[in-house]
Amino acid sequence: MSGRILLCGAFLLAALVVVLPTAPGGAHPGEAHSLAQSAAIGGKGLFSNLAGARQANAASVLTRFATPRQAATPAGPCTEAATKAMPVGDGHRHDDIASHEFACRMRQAAFVPLTEQLKDRPNVILGEMDVKADIAAIEITYPQAGVLFFDVSDPSQPKFLSRYDATECDQLLMDINCGAFVDLAPDGKTAYLSIQKLTLLPTLPLDPNALNQAGPGVDVIDLANPRKPVRTQFYPIAGLGGVHTVRSHTIPSGPSSADKPRAPGEYVISNQNGVGIDIAKVTKVAGKRILTTVRNILSRDLTATIVNNEVHDTFIQNDPLDGRTYLYNAAGFATGFSVYDITDPTRLKQVAEWDLTPECEDDWYAHTIDVTHRDGRRYVTMPAEMLLMADKNTPTGLAEMTAEDQRAGCGTFVGNGDKPGPLWIVDATDFSKLGPANDRKTPSEAAATDAALKKASQDALVATWTNPAGRAGGSLTFSPHNQQIVGDKIYLSHYHGGVYVLDASAAFAGRRERPKELGFIVPHDRRTRPLLGQPPLTGLLGRFFTDFPLGRPEIWDMVVYKDYVLASDMTGGLYSLKYDASPTQLCADASRPRSVLSRKRSRLRSDRILLRGTASDRGCAASSTTRKRAGSVSKVSVAVAREAGKTCRFLSKRGRLGEARACSKPVYLRAKGTKSWRLELKGSFGTGTYRVLVRARDGAGNRERVKTTTLRLRSARR
Repeated sequence: MSGRILLCGAFLLAALVVVLPTAPGGAHPGEAHSLAQSAAIGGKGLFSNLAGARQANAASVLTRFATPRQAATPAGPCTEAATKAMPVGDGHRHDDIASHEFACRMRQAAFVPLTEQLKDRPNVILGEMDVKADIAAIEITYPQAGVLFFDVSDPSQPKFLSRYDATECDQLLMDINCGAFVDLAPDGKTAYLSIQKLTLLPTLPLDPNALNQAGPGVDVIDLANPRKPVRTQFYPIAGLGGVHTVRSHTIPSGPSSADKPRAPGEYVISNQNGVGIDIAKVTKVAGKRILTTVRNILSRDLTATIVNNEVHDTFIQNDPLDGRTYLYNAAGFATGFSVYDITDPTRLKQVAEWDLTPECEDDWYAHTIDVTHRDGRRYVTMPAEMLLMADKNTPTGLAEMTAEDQRAGCGTFVGNGDKPGPLWIVDATDFSKLGPANDRKTPSEAAATDAALKKASQDALVATWTNPAGRAGGSLTFSPHNQQIVGDKIYLSHYHGGVYVLDASAAFAGRRERPKELGFIVPHDRRTRPLLGQPPLTGLLGRFFTDFPLGRPEIWDMVVYKDYVLASDMTGGLYSLKYDASPTQLCADASRPRSVLSRKRSRLRSDRILLRGTASDRGCAASSTTRKRAGSVSKVSVAVAREAGKTCRFLSKRGRLGEARACSKPVYLRAKGTKSWRLELKGSFGTGTYRVLVRARDGAGNRERVKTTTLRLRSARR
């Protein structure tokens, strides 16, 4: 598969030609996506000109399922329920959150809707995330780059800390998601934000952030005070459209020799779209991390530390088997994955390559890597991201593989979006047995080695998982995305398919057995943000991103932390989810919690309002088929208003009166505590009647009917 250019890089390079002084190209704003089209399997996209509704419907006519529907074997406790959790057709609307209440052995512990934190740009799209040292970072990916930081010391109740605003994205000529990836240093004191950009052209009318512009590279963000993130360095990196992923890693001290060199220290590894992989050494100056470029002295090409024209995602690990540090590259269309020994980044070398279909050019898009070890063996997991691309010159309107590739059985459509997305588990214990490793081979060299690479890759494949519904992936609709191995489980984000928990114990023991569904959830909190849609004057040369995030939910990423699953919804907020391994379902708790405002313990003064109270929840009792759910109060919300005739002026958390509004539209503030709660406001409060509204929420999501109490501030004396 040599000679391929990174998919997005190819489109970005084409756009660059138009950005330079040439004859202007024709506008192509694209048709709106109809979310209720019958039998649509996709209609959304990530790369330029990915299939819209018409093309997705054409593909779905050809195949509603990738294969005849068969029961997934072996089945897990949630396999059958999961087959019903990917509806299409029959008037189904992908943007209706209420139509996606699917879950099995997983529940919502908390939800941060982010409506307040993003009120100036409520329809921004969220992307990748990372969690380290009790700090969670969620990337803002489009139409600006940025990061949201949270305190997750208690992951069941994430607390917003701050928002970091970075560059505005390319929008006018090609709508590129410029906030591509976020990674935290091991101590949580520094964040790295990759910037994926080509031009400096935002859309019109200009947003106030339009003058915030940066080229491709990495923002180094100091989090000494996580409530006030500060950029301390912009690290520029050349690439076709910038940097897709960035990861920090520490190479430990250990044995070093001429044939196995070692350069211990902290590094940052970034993917240069269409060029290769950049490695930078981290040094600390006055306590702040600074990046300095490292180059491979064994290579004559200094455009990147690792020169490889197709890179997508990386995984770096200090290997427990041989003590070396390996970088795994999921290589998009070019190959499956490549492995490099980077124990000394100045003398790195490629040690392995894996590709099930080296004879195919544009079939599976290798996406993400995670690696685990069991009983002296090394297992690599990797999903494929499912795509459909538009091509007006074909009968279906979809880009099709070459006739040669179709005859070879590679598939019909570029990206194989008419098939369910696979997650592969590969035995990579012996790198030498994975096949000839050469990510820079010529076409003639590839022809000579492809057969050996294919055979070795097939032999190393242990198991393949696809969604139990057999649902076609479409254009990043029901597509696998990011995975995390925890013990014998694989946690997998699945875009519109939600989050899966898979039992991979058999595969990790070397048995050729499909992982089975232990649990799943399609997060469905109804506190939604507006969808971005497809703004006018966006992507005039070709849509790159706004074809994609048009549904609710869209789970791009998730991280397992302290037994909770933190998941970011591209078009929503931050979920805290809990997997429940009990074979017996919890009872359905329909009872509302109760709260009480204590008049005796509350105080109203002209400079301070202190409200105290309690809240309780009964939960529900066990039955013959369910187990008891203990009562739990997850949140208490309080609104305080000064009555002004028939209207109310609600107090903000800073103790300031808002504009007069209907008393039936309260502005709630979150109280501290749950079973015993308090809300304290400081400010300047006049005499008069104050209305206090209290509403509790329990762990099952039930909300209390609002309780209203009237209190009177009788004296302005302090």
